[in-house]
Amino acid sequence: MRETSLCSEILAKSKPEETIEEHTGKAISFLLKYFDWHERNISRVAELAGVSAEELKSRLFATVYLHDIGKASMDFQRHIHIRDKSKGTPHALLSLPFIYAAVPPLDGIHYESLAVMSHHRPFYDNLYSDRSDMEFEGRYCVEEAKRFYRKLPIIHEERTGKEYPFSLNEPELGIARDLLKRVKDLYRVPPKTREIFSLFVSALHYSDWLASANIDYKYSGGNIAERTERAVKKANRSFRWYDFQNRIRDIEGDVFIRIPTGKGKTEAALLWVDRNLNSGKLIYLLPTRVTSNAMYLRMKRIFGDMVGISHGTAALRIAEESGWGTEEYKSKKLLSSTFMEPVTVATIDQLLLASFNWYHWEDIEQNAAFSAVIFDEIHSYDTYTTALILNLVSELKERGAKFAFMSATFPDYLKEGLEGVIGERPLIQEENYDKLSRHRIHFIDTPIENAIQSIRRDYERGKKTLVILNTVEKSMKMYKELKEVIRSDDIILYHSRFIERDRREKEDKIIKHAELSRGFIAVTTQVVEVSLDIDYDALYTELAPIDALVQRMGRVNRRGKRGVVDVFIYEPSEESFKIYGEGNMRRANEIVQDQEINGKEITEGMIKTLVERQYPKEEMLKELKKEMGNIQDSLRYLRVNLWRIQTLQLSDEWNTLRKLAKSREERFPTIEVIPLDFKEEIDKLSNPAEAIRYIVRVPLYIVDKCLLKEERWYADVNYNKEYGIINCKS
Repeated sequence: MRETSLCSEILAKSKPEETIEEHTGKAISFLLKYFDWHERNISRVAELAGVSAEELKSRLFATVYLHDIGKASMDFQRHIHIRDKSKGTPHALLSLPFIYAAVPPLDGIHYESLAVMSHHRPFYDNLYSDRSDMEFEGRYCVEEAKRFYRKLPIIHEERTGKEYPFSLNEPELGIARDLLKRVKDLYRVPPKTREIFSLFVSALHYSDWLASANIDYKYSGGNIAERTERAVKKANRSFRWYDFQNRIRDIEGDVFIRIPTGKGKTEAALLWVDRNLNSGKLIYLLPTRVTSNAMYLRMKRIFGDMVGISHGTAALRIAEESGWGTEEYKSKKLLSSTFMEPVTVATIDQLLLASFNWYHWEDIEQNAAFSAVIFDEIHSYDTYTTALILNLVSELKERGAKFAFMSATFPDYLKEGLEGVIGERPLIQEENYDKLSRHRIHFIDTPIENAIQSIRRDYERGKKTLVILNTVEKSMKMYKELKEVIRSDDIILYHSRFIERDRREKEDKIIKHAELSRGFIAVTTQVVEVSLDIDYDALYTELAPIDALVQRMGRVNRRGKRGVVDVFIYEPSEESFKIYGEGNMRRANEIVQDQEINGKEITEGMIKTLVERQYPKEEMLKELKKEMGNIQDSLRYLRVNLWRIQTLQLSDEWNTLRKLAKSREERFPTIEVIPLDFKEEIDKLSNPAEAIRYIVRVPLYIVDKCLLKEERWYADVNYNKEYGIINCKS
């Protein structure tokens, strides 16, 4: 094919073939829908930017209309027409002269240009620096590109019914560095720049991605209460709403929910969402991947395919439903990771890390604006993460989001800390549950190893028994000793140092055996506290803070059908004090040895009192306030250094910023690795993404001497399916 014939038809897509006019037309159609979906947000950002909503929409229109004009280049058309593997110069960069000429800056910032040049890769200061000596002249099908460019005002009036408000200037087709320097002159920009820029990126991504996806997309779900009631009735025909659930469905605005485990908090929160969603998105946040996976399946039973899932290994869950590498998988993964689905279930980290400008932060924050956000198990985070949550809530509150905070314990300091951000709000609880008693506590001032014969007897009596240790090393030791006296496959070890594939198998086995009639023993760490939805018969545990003990007890006699069961708490290992802190463990020890507690039935009403003793309000509020100050300082420093709008990069020179950008305070820094023994197996995978099955997050001190960096981190460790990662081989 001759070079000149490449310009006879400017294609944007090859499978199926689609011209730039056709693709752009679809993108504009989705942009017009975006105007309706984000109407409140567009009005807010327009006010922030000091322009009218109509002018802002015209700027967004130009951004979407011209985002792919760079495909009218000889390189890209050669790639499309004759299947040349190389696309040559990135078309997003080649679009830059046109969008720069079409729209004047807003307060000196070229938001449209920044969004277009980065719509296929995150924006950062050195973006396209390797192309700075390139000349734009001679790279285009010039007549076709300019003809398309000049139609912008015409198409704008046709599609919006309004005149395009700006004059079109002639594109500058000079040296790239001159234009890049002007566009990226972003030092000392005001804080509002971040929110304005994220709207431009979000609008372009919605328009471009949905125009290419060919899916039946819904922005928001509806009939939440009706869908929830239908799902509950299907599982329980004799169902009726509890009083607290009926009360919460009438509350408009933020709410606190303190209800015991297994008593309908989730359904109550969904009734609240029905009242407060207002055509926005539902975001359901949880502490762990396991709880997120379980809630995702639960939400799918209510909302069907409108549910997305986002966490570190969510791709594995999505692939299991749609198959690796399929278009359905790619689309679902993208929509889930950016919170674009009507309902998103995610770990808290996904939203918190957006505050630090992690990948796709623009889309996540824009989708969280004017949404209904449920924070489940809000009590389960340390002070650092809680302070991050308070900062996040403060920022999203300004963007119109509404919040439901749920906990079985809900200490007063936490409620008061949240009210400092959102104002005083109602606490929904059910006093009828205060007298509910499911457990009798026994504190035994000896190591938990002394319980081995008691555990064996419970197993032989057919009980499903949970044994919880505070460290992985202690759980391995306990498991090994139990195996010596119980020679059966009805015992399993479960902790955080298994590869994802093996961990999932263990979770399934623990859940499955909860329903069987014979005895079973699960030896675990605290990962079980807010993860697996199980109902076992007996609990043996090391001492931990009271709220952690409450969560552990919530895995035993969960539904109260066994009357009152005995819970045995043993003295903690020395390592427990490093994990939970000296003060927390000291207070927990005093509480469980109290004569009014030890050997007595514990009611839900008593639990509230015990939690307040565990976390003295004034002391905790002081610590929380201090942590919030530190976090705000860190965020301010990071955002200034990122010019407010750059996406955090993973290169070495960003190391200081990366250390600041974390959602959990790690006493022992962790890293995601793959045991080296699986490398050969991974190299044979047809789809490299499947390597996620072999990932395990482990403390750095365990593997720092045997780390190997290739395409991903490998660790030359002793690993087996029964015990997980033990140590370095050498």
